[in-house]
Amino acid sequence: MFFKKNLTTAAICAALSVAAFSAMATDSTDTELTIIGEYTPGACTPVVTGGGIVDYGKHHNSALNPTGKSNKLVQLGRKNSTLNITCTAPTLIAVTSKDNRQSTIVALNDTSYIEKAYDTLVDMKGTKNAFGLGSAPNGQKIGAASIGIDRSNGGIHAADDTGEIPVDLIQTDHWSAATPTWKASSNGAFCSLTSCSAIERGYSVAKTGELTPVAITAVTFPLLIDAAVNDNTILGSDETIKLDGNVTISVQYL
Repeated sequence: MFFKKNLTTAAICAALSVAAFSAMATDSTDTELTIIGEYTPGACTPVVTGGGIVDYGKHHNSALNPTGKSNKLVQLGRKNSTLNITCTAPTLIAVTSKDNRQSTIVALNDTSYIEKAYDTLVDMKGTKNAFGLGSAPNGQKIGAASIGIDRSNGGIHAADDTGEIPVDLIQTDHWSAATPTWKASSNGAFCSLTSCSAIERGYSVAKTGELTPVAITAVTFPLLIDAAVNDNTILGSDETIKLDGNVTISVQYL
């Protein structure tokens, strides 16, 4: 049985093997019971710049007028933020996300999508990677957002106890597995643990050209947030509409 706790608790693994006995046998047979555990020396702290707030500002409701285009969602554009993680000792980590507004995600498709998401500027037409933005006063779902790590322009920085190290972004779709399989990230897209069916998306860093997580004392991940919302014929125009997205970003110990 394999357990992993995020943020403050190291992984603990216990393997128990039970002896077998024969009621008729006169000779004994033996087996072993092994108990193992691992306590990492480093504790890591994640901090998102700006107090963790991504603010799209205040606007008149007319900004949510119907688009008149084939894409029905009103595009709110891109916001930038940064996730900084510091550890007290070199530590192997993965970063995961959990959408606390999953039930409010607007379904994305060929006529309702987020334009130019992630560092690949792809039109996001699938709901799996989306994050909810809360509900309007009339009960309608407001919209959807994408969150991704920006791999462009060398924005990802990491260090160990010897100083800064060049790294690549790597990902796994099963971070809690005893031995996760890692690969190069294709677009840095966050995928909530609550909405990605059968996927436990986690991100880490490896030394440049490698695919094995490296122990770090600090890492900086630039974040890209893109959002799109329903128009005011759906959300209404008589009451204030407040975006209310909320995502938990966790550091998992490997």
